[in-house]
Amino acid sequence: SASGMGLSVRYPKYHGFYSLRVKVLNTHGMSDYDILKNKELSELIAIIGLDLGDGEMNESELNYGKIAGLQDMDPDGNAIFCLLLLFFAKWPKLFEEGRILRVQTPLFVAKKKGKPTKYYYTFEEYEKNTDDLRGFEVTYIKGLGSLEKDDYKETVITNPRFIAVTLDDIGKLNMAFGDSADQRKEWMIG
Repeated sequence: SASGMGLSVRYPKYHGFYSLRVKVLNTHGMSDYDILKNKELSELIAIIGLDLGDGEMNESELNYGKIAGLQDMDPDGNAIFCLLLLFFAKWPKLFEEGRILRVQTPLFVAKKKGKPTKYYYTFEEYEKNTDDLRGFEVTYIKGLGSLEKDDYKETVITNPRFIAVTLDDIGKLNMAFGDSADQRKEWMIG
């Protein structure tokens, strides 16, 4: 439902959408052959213009300047995004050039007739501003499908907030999704 709305409000010259229908595979340690057997991942490779193999990429063959993950801002969305990052880590240059981003979507939308809509992206941000919301109707946004069309266009298309991903983050992902349970446990406790 979220990408359907995206397709209806996007600017086709600048935005492409691809809907993942299933949870992304954990590609840590997978062969290129096994990755290509996965429908969603092989389609992503083709759509973006990537090439599996040595991890190099030809910038002139890429179909998009940026790749932005658009998932719910909840634990499931975080897990999906992390698995996508692990997949894109096969092309480190994507991260070095700042091409991999995540769209941060609002958790709360506050509306009042005659006033501009207010968006809050974290619980802390919302809690800090509750005094300013007298008379506003506040909606908790459980997921992207809960955004109304005008709010989706404003926060995802017109004025998106991006979270950049660095190679340091990828190192942590390899550890989190890798084979060493001891390292993972130490990282989670520490």
